[in-house]
Amino acid sequence: MSRKADYTVNIQRLIPGDQEFDYRLGKEFLEENGYDEAENADINVKITVDKSETMVNAKLEIQGIIGLVCDRSLDEFDHHLEMTERVIFKFGDHNEELDDSLFLIERDTEKIDFGPLMFEIIRVSIPMKKLHPRFEDDDDDEENWYTFGDDGDDDEPDNGQDIDPRWEKLKGLKNK
Repeated sequence: MSRKADYTVNIQRLIPGDQEFDYRLGKEFLEENGYDEAENADINVKITVDKSETMVNAKLEIQGIIGLVCDRSLDEFDHHLEMTERVIFKFGDHNEELDDSLFLIERDTEKIDFGPLMFEIIRVSIPMKKLHPRFEDDDDDEENWYTFGDDGDDDEPDNGQDIDPRWEKLKGLKNK
C-alpha cells in the first residue's frame, strides 16, 4: 500500500500575507481518493494562502488533463481542467463547514489539509456522461427531443376553429 502524499499547510507557521504552494497531481492521487475511472492524469494545482488575524483565505488554481474513456465509443480522450476556486477558513470556537467554500475552524488549528478539497473540486469538474469531443455535437440534436403539452402558440386558434368570445375577452385582459 502506498503512502498518501502530504497536502497539508501549517497555518500556525505562516506569516500574514500571501504564500504560494504548488502541487502536481497524477492518476495515483485520484485513485487514493477512490476515483479509478481515470486512465491518466497530469494536474497542476497552485494554492495561494492569505493569512490574516481572523481568517485564512485560499485560492486554488487547477489546470491539467485527465484521460477518460468515452461512454459511447470506449475511446480514450483528454478532459481539460481549468478552474479557480476560493475557500475561506474563518477562525472560531469549533470546526464546522458552513458552505462549500466557507469553513469555521478552531483558532488553535495547526494545519489545513487541502487534499480532500482539491479532490472534491477536481471530481466535480469531471462530467457524469463522459463523451469523446467528436460526439459532443451529436448529443444535442433537438430533433430527437420529445416535448409534451402546449407548443407556446397561445395567440392562434387551434385547427382553424373560432374561439369562444368569452375567452377572447379574457385574453385581452391578460395581455393588458
